[in-house]
Amino acid sequence: MKVKNALLSFFISSLISAPSFSSALNGEMNNGYNLPYLWDSNAGYSNSDWMSAIDNEKKLSEISIPGTHNSMSLYGGDIVQTQTLDILSQLNMGVRYLDARFKYVNGELIAYHGIITQHQSFNSFMSTVSLFLDSNPTETVIIRMQNEAGAATDQEKFYQHFKKVLETYKHNNVIPSSDNPSLGSIRGKFVFIRDFNTFNYNIGIERRSLNIQDKFKLSTNWDLYSKWENVKSHFMSIDANKVSLNYLSGSVGSFPYFVASGKSSPGSHAPQLWTGVSTVDSRKYPDFPRTSCLGKLCSINFSGTNQLTDHWIKSNKFPNALGVVIMDFPGGGIVDTIIQHNSPTKNMMVIYEHANKMGKSMIINNTISSLGEMNNKISSWTIPNGWRVRFYEKENFQGLYYTREHSENETPVFNDTISSIEIIERIN
Repeated sequence: MKVKNALLSFFISSLISAPSFSSALNGEMNNGYNLPYLWDSNAGYSNSDWMSAIDNEKKLSEISIPGTHNSMSLYGGDIVQTQTLDILSQLNMGVRYLDARFKYVNGELIAYHGIITQHQSFNSFMSTVSLFLDSNPTETVIIRMQNEAGAATDQEKFYQHFKKVLETYKHNNVIPSSDNPSLGSIRGKFVFIRDFNTFNYNIGIERRSLNIQDKFKLSTNWDLYSKWENVKSHFMSIDANKVSLNYLSGSVGSFPYFVASGKSSPGSHAPQLWTGVSTVDSRKYPDFPRTSCLGKLCSINFSGTNQLTDHWIKSNKFPNALGVVIMDFPGGGIVDTIIQHNSPTKNMMVIYEHANKMGKSMIINNTISSLGEMNNKISSWTIPNGWRVRFYEKENFQGLYYTREHSENETPVFNDTISSIEIIERIN
C-alpha cells in the first residue's frame, strides 16, 4: 500500500509541479533587508526580470507593479528626500514605475524636487533606463514625466529638449495604441505617462485616463491614519479595466520618511513613534500597532503606509491586482510582496527543493501522505495567510513533526528531511 501511495504521489507531483512561474517571480534577498521601508544606499534585494513570468496578454491594469514617487529625489534633507536608492538600483530591485521630474535649466533638463536640484540630467536618466531594458528585454518601465518648474514655465523649450534627447533612445521607446496596453506590446520598452505640455503630440499614456489616488498633503503626523485610509480605500476600489496609480507617499506637514515608515527617525530600524494615545478603545486607529498592553489598555504606535500596505497584502486583504503601488523609500520586502501578488499560487502552498524558493517546486492544496520525488528534499516554501501546516519526517504522518504558519518560510531545523504534510488549518 505504501508503494502504491508513493507512486500516486509521484504522479500527482509531476502534474502539479510549477517551478517555472514561481521561480521567475522570485528575487534574491540579502539577510536583514526583508523590509517594507528602507533607508540605505544598498537595496539588499534584486529582481531584474520578474516580468518574464507575466503573460503577454495581461493588460497593464491586471499587473501588480512596484513604483517610486519622486524617483530621483535623493538630496535636500528630510523635507525633500524621498529615496535612498539611485535609478539603476530601483530598477534592479524590481521597480517598474518611475516618477521623473525635470526643469529646463541652461539648455538641459535637470532633475528637481521643488527648488532642490537632484544633480541628474534627463539624458543620464534615459541612458540608465535604456541600458537596463537592453539587458532585460522581458521588462517594461513606465515613466511619469513632469515639468517640475510648473506646466507653463519654459514649456516649449522643455518639450523640444525632451524630443531631442528622446531621439537617442527611441529604439527602446513605444507609444502604445491604448492607455491600457498589453504587456506583450510594451516589453523591452519604456512608456511615458504624459504630465506636461506636448503641444498635442502623443508621447504615450494620458495621465487623465488613469485611476489615481495621490492625496499627499498631511497637516501633522496625526493625519497619517487618514492617508492610510485613502490608500486602503483605493486598493479596495480598483477597476481591473483601468490602470491604477496608488501613491503611498505624503508630505507637507510630515516628513516623507515618516509617512512611509511611522518611525521616530529615518533609519531602517529606528523605533516606531508613539501616537501619544493609550486606550482600551479598539476603534481608535484600529490598523496601527498596539504595544505595552496592560490588560486591554494599550499604547498605539504609528505605522507607515509602506508597512501597513505590506501587511495587508500578505494578509490577503487586497484580493485583486494592486495596480501601480508608488512609494517613498521602498524596501525589498514590500517590492517582493507586490511582485509575488502576481503569482497564480499566492493563495496556495508551494514547497521548493532549494532555499529562497528556488529549484523544483510542488503545489500543495491538500494533506498529502507522501511527497514522492520531493521526499527529503524540501528547503523552503510559501504558506498562505491563515494556514497552519504540519511537516512530518516520515511518510503517512509518522516521525517527528514541525508546525509552521504563513510568516515562516525556511527550514534550518528540518532541511531535506520531510516526507508528508498535513494541513491542519486553512482560512482563505
